[in-house]
Amino acid sequence: MRKLGKITYTEKVLLLMTAVFLLSLLVVYLLPPEGVGHGYEITTQLQQDADPGEKPLNVNTATEVELDAVDGIGPVLAGRIVEYRQEHGPFRKMEDLLAVDGIGEKTLDILREQIILEDQA
Repeated sequence: MRKLGKITYTEKVLLLMTAVFLLSLLVVYLLPPEGVGHGYEITTQLQQDADPGEKPLNVNTATEVELDAVDGIGPVLAGRIVEYRQEHGPFRKMEDLLAVDGIGEKTLDILREQIILEDQA
């Protein structure tokens, strides 16, 4: 039996290798993955094009995602608009939107400057 406090050469090498391994794990854990955290923002082309402030959106041709990007319309209301349009055909006048569940006078007033109602050609 050997005395405590005495470490063999093999044990010293194993301890050193363990320390190097643990330090390398710490470095890998603390560093961000490549391309992340370098001041870049990842966006999709659809998000950039869906800015309602640039031009009015045609409610009769817009997708749910495009409608969701309009101020005053969320994902649920966007789905209702598309569903209503599929069942009843294109909207002919702004007031037709009042028939969609969730659109009242206040919402319609918000939407007037952001949407248009051109028929599908």
